[in-house]
Amino acid sequence: MPNISRQQRATNACTNCRKKHVKCSEETICTYCASHNLKCIYVNLVKKRGPKAANRPANVFEIIID
Repeated sequence: MPNISRQQRATNACTNCRKKHVKCSEETICTYCASHNLKCIYVNLVKKRGPKAANRPANVFEIIID
């Protein structure tokens, strides 16, 4: 079986690439921003997974419906 290398995913895309849903090259000025004369800004966002604990009741089964 031949060894097929997959293209590396961008871990942190710039704001313009995120907005336009295009692949970011992750350089100081990415290729998309350079070709469109845009300001290339990287924001370090942390995506949180799972449900928000503050909006959930302590025990779902103790809710009484009248």
